[in-house]
Amino acid sequence: MSTVEIFYDGVHTATVTTPLTGPDALEFAFMATQNLEGSWSKPGNPDWRDSTTVVAPLRVHNGHIYGHRSSMMGDRFVLDGTPYEVASFGFKVAA
Repeated sequence: MSTVEIFYDGVHTATVTTPLTGPDALEFAFMATQNLEGSWSKPGNPDWRDSTTVVAPLRVHNGHIYGHRSSMMGDRFVLDGTPYEVASFGFKVAA
């Protein structure tokens, strides 16, 4: 089992727990943080997963709660203390 911490623009946004390890854990976390049919960060819709813990608060504007965006190229994922950056294809170890 692995834990992947996800950072958007330097902000710890979510943590994903996965039964997978290594690159498979990173891919699992990436897919767990995609908005395909709703919002991965808001319970009660098809993209919500129990394996994902939202860390950063959701934005509220004019009384409407907005979910977080999808993970994308340039975001940072930390697995077993090693930071990775989402690349155009897969992940690369971050500097």
